[in-house]
Amino acid sequence: MKFVSLLVFSALLTACGSPLDEGYWKEHNAVAKPEDDDSATGEEVVYKMTLENLYDFQFDFTAESLKKLADGRISVSAEVNYPSNITLTKYTIESTPCSGFVSPPNYNPGPNAQTSTFSSTKELNAIAVNPNLALENQYIMLYGTIGAGTVATRMACSPITK
Repeated sequence: MKFVSLLVFSALLTACGSPLDEGYWKEHNAVAKPEDDDSATGEEVVYKMTLENLYDFQFDFTAESLKKLADGRISVSAEVNYPSNITLTKYTIESTPCSGFVSPPNYNPGPNAQTSTFSSTKELNAIAVNPNLALENQYIMLYGTIGAGTVATRMACSPITK
């Protein structure tokens, strides 16, 4: 019986390869690919976003950019033409879809009167509500304050894609 077990074991090693063979572990272990992993890979990852106005805000967006930098920080910017009585305050990354915001603020923003590039570069956990989710499953939000207000309101939103 021991002899038969030894023969079966030897046949298995011959057919499947031995753990001592060169390249055995490389072939049999799954190697994570950077494009499958949203963690810091040491490479810059460029994402796509197309900001769309929420509620009755009518901003014009150009030069939109969203990147995950080699050091893991998030860099986001857009050139925005918007009313002079609005102050853009921050970007956040959230998991709620853009269509989930339906109750507009009671405000008439007036005509667009200023153009500036609003940008931010921060650690992922400082900008994302849930930094453990893949960026492609989330949405970028642009916040601002209205007039002399101090409460930040969602002004625009975009899904994040590669």
